[in-house]
Amino acid sequence: MNNIVEFFVEKNVFSYPNASYEDYWRLARVKNGCGTDEIRYNKYLCAWISVIWPKSSSESLSSIFRFLEKSKRLQEHRGAAGFVEYGDDVNVSFSNRGAQFSCAVDSWEEVLEGHFSLTEVIALVEAWREFLQMPDSEQSKMEVTLPCISKLP
Repeated sequence: MNNIVEFFVEKNVFSYPNASYEDYWRLARVKNGCGTDEIRYNKYLCAWISVIWPKSSSESLSSIFRFLEKSKRLQEHRGAAGFVEYGDDVNVSFSNRGAQFSCAVDSWEEVLEGHFSLTEVIALVEAWREFLQMPDSEQSKMEVTLPCISKLP
């Protein structure tokens, strides 16, 4: 069985007394997962990718390119040192052993369920990059299938 992650666009309409505008957010969620992997993927991977790169922009695509470059070097053990991606509520430490999520909610502790393989993270980010290049429309949808390969340390 595999983890099927779906990417979709959600339209939000903001109304004010004299104006209103629409905004589009790109989101990810597990559509069909491997047992407890579904909860883990949604809590960590899907939430992270939806927050760190929520919009289609040249800035997001450049950031993804740099992220993938560092991650692949790390995965291939080409002398790359590990690195950390910092967020408001989530930090992700990347090493040749995988990706480890630490959350403010969990007192910044490294919890076992927050560990994923680099293969999983890279596959998800590569698919997300492709998704970000689709139009800002509620019709823009995509699915990515990830094998259930997470091994908790």
